[in-house]
Amino acid sequence: MIEKTGDFLNMANQLQEKLVMYRHQLHAIPELDLSLPMTAAYVKEMLESIGLTPTPVGESGLMVTIGGQRPGKVILIRADMDGLPIKEEADISLHH
Repeated sequence: MIEKTGDFLNMANQLQEKLVMYRHQLHAIPELDLSLPMTAAYVKEMLESIGLTPTPVGESGLMVTIGGQRPGKVILIRADMDGLPIKEEADISLHH
């Protein structure tokens, strides 16, 4: 695992390939609003694969507690998992 060096940029660079893979996989299963069964299942599986225990929250939410063994300050991170209904307008024609 990544050493605790305080070098966040180095840590981010080490994770980049995996994070790009996650993004591509999530973009392949776009879901809207609160009905996110495939997205929630994917995120749950990824969290479990690194030894975390997600707890369902609401219709499609997940909550994970990391650490918490000692009293003190707590950080909460929140993220949306739903997609946005946009139409991609890319020119995919090939010009030789």
